[in-house]
Amino acid sequence: MNTFTVSVRLLIEDVTLTRGDKLLLGIHFRSGMVRQISIEPEKRHWEQIKTPPEVVAEVDRLLDEHTESEIAVILNECGQDRL
Repeated sequence: MNTFTVSVRLLIEDVTLTRGDKLLLGIHFRSGMVRQISIEPEKRHWEQIKTPPEVVAEVDRLLDEHTESEIAVILNECGQDRL
């Protein structure tokens, strides 16, 4: 173990992680002091690539009169190429 790891082990008693809307990190020091840190979690992969609801609604509306290929062209012309 390196010196940093040994130093941290001498200072910190316990660390807890609670996941909810935010990540709550509780650090319990050997001195009795407790430090809580709230962290905004990154979006999950599926949330980052999810098609916006307004695009889904537009596709649904266009399906009544257009083929999938035509809809792709229409959305690309409008700048909505995330499908």
